[in-house]
Amino acid sequence: MKAWGADNKLRGVNPIIATIFLIVAGVIVGVMYVGWSQNWFAASSRYVDLQVSAELARRSQRALLTIQIKNVGLWTLSLDLR
Repeated sequence: MKAWGADNKLRGVNPIIATIFLIVAGVIVGVMYVGWSQNWFAASSRYVDLQVSAELARRSQRALLTIQIKNVGLWTLSLDLR
């Protein structure tokens, strides 16, 4: 009785090809990480961030309300105040 695999020659991946594959995969992952950290991917960096400040000043019988709204995000926003 022969041992399992005695007639079958199992061949692995050539070490040079495996090394080249790992280097290429590492470079691709590195470029993706740098692109993500530098906001090169515009779809993931679209956001609206509003800063709102209000001030209420009373002068005799009248009150003056001042509201400042500032968009500090990366997406354009328009407000319709009616």
